Amino acid sequence: MRESIRIDNTAPRLESATPGEGSVLASVTSIVLAASEPVAEVRGALLDGSATTGEISGSSVAFSTGALGAGEHALTGTFVDAAGNTGAFALHFTIRVEARATFIVQVGKPKTRSRGKQRLFLVPLNLSVPAAVRSTLLGPTGRKLRTIRERLRAGRHSLRFALPADSLPPGGRGSARAVIRCASRSPPTRFRRAATRSSSSRPPQTARASASA
Repeated sequence: MRESIRIDNTAPRLESATPGEGSVLASVTSIVLAASEPVAEVRGALLDGSATTGEISGSSVAFSTGALGAGEHALTGTFVDAAGNTGAFALHFTIRVEARATFIVQVGKPKTRSRGKQRLFLVPLNLSVPAAVRSTLLGPTGRKLRTIRERLRAGRHSLRFALPADSLPPGGRGSARAVIRCASRSPPTRFRRAATRSSSSRPPQTARASASA
């Protein structure tokens, strides 16, 4: 009876990878390679020209890279199977970090003026990026007198409230207060001058300020 001898002369090859070949990502902290057969050893692995070591589990090889910086990256090396066959691999990907402007809100000194039977309440506002703005004018007792909702582009603006003249006490500081809430998806958030509260943990970024006149 003849016994057949099977000789393995097939080189292992890279079947897939995470991240994928040629992919563009915002961040990478690890690389996982999937070979065409179980891997016994990885030789000469280099990540961006520096030696690195992967953890082998069957046909999978995982590299813990930590947070990689922006730009192009390459992982190269050679798979070795149990029979000693070798197969080179190469993986290329790019990390692209979106540049995002700091969200700065500036609230200026409010002004009031009379126009006929109306009182105008003007609040200067400067935004570093486009934002959704909700402004509420409160009376001396805290009652809501008027609310404005609008989307504003980056730049200088004047929030304008027009009220009947008899709705506010004549003259005098502190007769009314404007509460301004801005929301933008460009972190982080910073307030200048009349800032009272801001949060920058999750998008959309929000900030709140008040100004009295």
